[in-house]
This record gives sequence, structure tokens and C-alpha cells, in this order.
Amino acid sequence: MTSSTLSPVLLEAQDVRKVYRIRTPEGHRDLVAVNGLTLALRRGETYGLVGESGCGKSTVAKMLLNLEQPTSGEVTLDGRVITSLRGKEMREVRKDIQVIFQDPFAALNGRMSVFDLVAEPLRVHRSAQGKKLREEVLDLLDLVGLTEEMADRYPRQLSGGQRQRIAIARAIALRPSVIICDEPVSALDVSVQAQILNLMNRLQRELNLTYLFISHDLTLVRYMCERTSVMYLGDIVEDGTTAELFDNPRHPYTQVLLSASPVPIPQSQRPARVKPRGEIPSPLARPSGCPFRTRCPLAQQICAEEVPQLRTITPGHRAACHFAETADVRKLA
Repeated sequence: MTSSTLSPVLLEAQDVRKVYRIRTPEGHRDLVAVNGLTLALRRGETYGLVGESGCGKSTVAKMLLNLEQPTSGEVTLDGRVITSLRGKEMREVRKDIQVIFQDPFAALNGRMSVFDLVAEPLRVHRSAQGKKLREEVLDLLDLVGLTEEMADRYPRQLSGGQRQRIAIARAIALRPSVIICDEPVSALDVSVQAQILNLMNRLQRELNLTYLFISHDLTLVRYMCERTSVMYLGDIVEDGTTAELFDNPRHPYTQVLLSASPVPIPQSQRPARVKPRGEIPSPLARPSGCPFRTRCPLAQQICAEEVPQLRTITPGHRAACHFAETADVRKLA
């Protein structure tokens, strides 16, 4: 994790919205996957994006990578709008923004050797060939902690951690500026997770990488990230420095998430867990007003009538709650 408080913005999403038109038994309806998201990654930092499954995190990742077109809004990379780029222009941009997927086995072609998997981005972008290509691949394997003998193996012959190291080698092969990390260690054993996270931190320092770290594991986010945004039902409901957000959460949803997070203390000493009411609503039928109000134990009439704006609570810390200054669902435990 590096300090990037004064670094320039490298990747930015401005009021990005994604709506899917889907067919239901009642007819065609709009599914709002992302509802006007704005975030900015500074060069050299690790930015966290957290929330429950289905809140829109992976859709955000796809739009930042220009794999999905936003319904509205735009994404800029180093000052250049990329949402309108296609073909050759977008191929050039892909050198600067890469991705590490959640499942390393699904992300790797099982019919390709490790050498060919790592060499593929270099071949596609014609960055190296012949002897230089082999040298580049072996250097990349060494950089992620794998030996030369691994080059002739196939994904099925590797452990989960080794596969993810191959995925990381592919991601850094073209020396990108930004890597989107979509749940990069959730499919791995805990001990292997620590190794991969330490590898990512080392590579960030050595290669000056910027990470968007998407996860539902708050412990990992606190370890990895300098700043964090919390998503709920397609909305950013709170953001700020990771330390401030974890130590002084102001949105009830963030407080509920932290209450549910495991803590390394005896059961008898743990604070009581605060549970939200009911289930997360369908994005096909978003609640009026605050999207969290149907589950929030502090909800009042205004929460159904007015959409709370993401506003500054303390410098660098924002929350979208009508009662952010006083809200504390943990007192209900």
C-alpha cells in the first residue's frame, strides 16, 4: 500500500449508470445495476470497492475496462475518455489497464501452457518475439515467484495460488498503469491469500501500479486499501479514507457490514451483531428514497420520500444518509 494523497487522478468514472433492459413474465423492465457512480483512483494507490454480492461491483469493473458500455456517464483513463473507444484505439488503451479475475482456473485457457498464457498479451500487442519473448516470459514468471520449469506446465498441473500468479503475470506483462482486481483472492485458501496479497503489494511498489481492489471481505480491504467506497444496490452510500471509514462509519449499511465482519477476539468479548431487516431488494424494484431504507433499523418517513445525497461529513469522508451525523445502528445490538 503506497501513499498517493497528492498524486494525480489516473482512472475516473463520472456519474456512470448501467441499466439493462430485461424480459420478465410481466414484460420488459429496467434493471438498474449501477446508479450514477462517481469515483477517482489516484496514481499509485489501492482503492477499495466493497458491498454484498449483487450490489454492482463487477459491473463497475466491466465498465471501467470498457467491456460494458455505460448507459450514461463516462470513464477517463489518464485524462482520456475511453468509453467511446473501439477497435485499434481501445487495443492501445488496454496496455494501460488490465484485470485480475476472481477464479484463476476459469480465467486461464486450460489448453495453453504457462509459457503461452504469459506470452499471449506480448504476442497480441507485438511487444516481443523470438528469443526476447522467451526472456520476457521467464522474467515475468520470476517476478511473480515462479520458476522457469513452470513454463511447460498447464493450469491443471498447478495449485490455485500458482494459477493466480500466472494471472498476475499476464496482467503486468504489458506494464499497465491500472489493474482492476475483481475479488482476486476469494477463491484461494487463507494462507495462499496472504502470499498473493503480499505479492501484489510488492509489485505495486516495484512497478508503480494503481489498483482498484473489489472485495466483500472487509479485513482484506482494510489491509490493502488507502481509500474505500461502499456500494449498496448500485449506489455508493459511503466513501473516504479506509481508516476513517472503518473507525467512524456514518452510514447504517456500513455499520451493519462492519458488525458482520469477523474479529480475532474470543466470542464472549465480541460486540453483538446488528442484522439488517429482510433481504436486499431486487434491482428491478428499487425502493423509493434511500435504497437501504427497507432494511435499515433507523429508517424514518423522510427516508422513503427523499433520496439522500452523498455529502461530506468530515473532510474526505462522505455518506448518503439523512442522519449520517448521528446514525449508529450498533447501539441497537
